[in-house]
Amino acid sequence: MELDLDEDGYLSRLEDWCKLAAIALGKTADIELTSQHWIVINHVRDFYKETGISPTMRPIMRLLRSKNETVLASSIKLMQLFHGNTAKTITRISGLPKPTNCL
Repeated sequence: MELDLDEDGYLSRLEDWCKLAAIALGKTADIELTSQHWIVINHVRDFYKETGISPTMRPIMRLLRSKNETVLASSIKLMQLFHGNTAKTITRISGLPKPTNCL
């Protein structure tokens, strides 16, 4: 799948996101998406739809706790799933803009 990405690897047009795009974006980070990844992605996308905010790490963990996803609501677990700069990787694969306070 060919995607139009910006210089940071985010989708140039948020409306281009779909599950196939997420899978392709995951592959660029050497991540094969599992059911745990999809839980995080879906909650983060819903959060963005409700707030218009691309969340950073702490809000992602609070969000997951509020959704009773306690197994996933730790920085260690999220780093294991999404490696690198975790919040940026999560939002990038989720088809959201780069969080404003991520370098």
